[in-house]
Amino acid sequence: MKAFFTSILFFVCFLSFHPVLSQLSDAGKAYYVVIGAFTYEQNAKDFIDWTKTIGLNPIYQMNVNRKLFYVYTRKDDSWQIPVQEAEKLRQKDPKLDETWVYFGTLQPEVVTTGLSTKPSTPVEPITPVIAQLLTKHEAHHDPEAIQHDKDENSTDSAASTEPTDLEMKFLFQVMTTDGTLIQSPVEVIDLDQSSLVASYPGNEKIILKPINESGRIMIQCKVFGYRLKQITFNLNHPVDSAGITLDGNTFNVPIKLQPLTVGDITIMYNVFFFKDAGIMRPDSKYEVNALLTMMKDFPERKIIIHGHTNGDHKGKMLTIGDNKDFFALEGCHTSTGTAMELSEARARCIEEYLIVNGIDKSRMEVKAW
Repeated sequence: MKAFFTSILFFVCFLSFHPVLSQLSDAGKAYYVVIGAFTYEQNAKDFIDWTKTIGLNPIYQMNVNRKLFYVYTRKDDSWQIPVQEAEKLRQKDPKLDETWVYFGTLQPEVVTTGLSTKPSTPVEPITPVIAQLLTKHEAHHDPEAIQHDKDENSTDSAASTEPTDLEMKFLFQVMTTDGTLIQSPVEVIDLDQSSLVASYPGNEKIILKPINESGRIMIQCKVFGYRLKQITFNLNHPVDSAGITLDGNTFNVPIKLQPLTVGDITIMYNVFFFKDAGIMRPDSKYEVNALLTMMKDFPERKIIIHGHTNGDHKGKMLTIGDNKDFFALEGCHTSTGTAMELSEARARCIEEYLIVNGIDKSRMEVKAW
């Protein structure tokens, strides 16, 4: 069987080797989708002129710590949407394949007028599609309903009551293309407000309350090893959408997931590392084990593991010790390294974890950014 490559990316935007930056709070910082960094301002302007030929409208600001002009397409207070946009831009054009997400501060925006610069009005960001994920799958859009969910004696839980006249019961059937069911949460998004309503369990009957006047919603499901699946429909008339059927008082929504194929990129949003370390935090176990499961389920797959950190300064670097504990600092090795070396150490940490758990090294490549 022909082998194929999939790129697995993780972004670590909250670490820096800079001794001053590491002491700053997050106040005033933001996430920037950076498509280029230039020593000379004119080069940044020329690059912006080129990007307009492919439908972009970026601006640039100075990163005073690095003395570089950063050209970016988006600024956001949270990281989820910038990471998604960076992924799309890398696929858009080969010249954008080093796009990354920078977390920090930049000086006031500037735009070009001839050879001079002047403050500009910040570019309006792309409307976000995803908001902060709710941890309770029973959570509702209504704040009072969320408060009810916290009460153990409440009977208002979406998973335990029958629908009223203003509510409907749904079954989100998450499955592979051959019909095999997959246990995965499903996110419901209000398209009028471009915000996440709640996260619900797949393959379980749940109740949805009215979300907005138009009824326009989107559901999305992301299972590691499969492509993101998004389905839009009108909550006021669900069966008007292809594939949605009514079984008794329950609307069945099939969500068929396509496996990743050659050249696909998936982002490991939930793989985290200790500060200045190529060692994963314990809360990374779930997602890195999802990667391990994917590699075992699809033995023909080969992957490229990309690591990314910010900065170009040297500093202390912690790496896995002889005890091979991938999720703790105890017994680790201490050395000095650059941000690039830290990026590689983190990617190697994931690679070595997979090797220890039975994945052949020949199926993996590592790239540091």
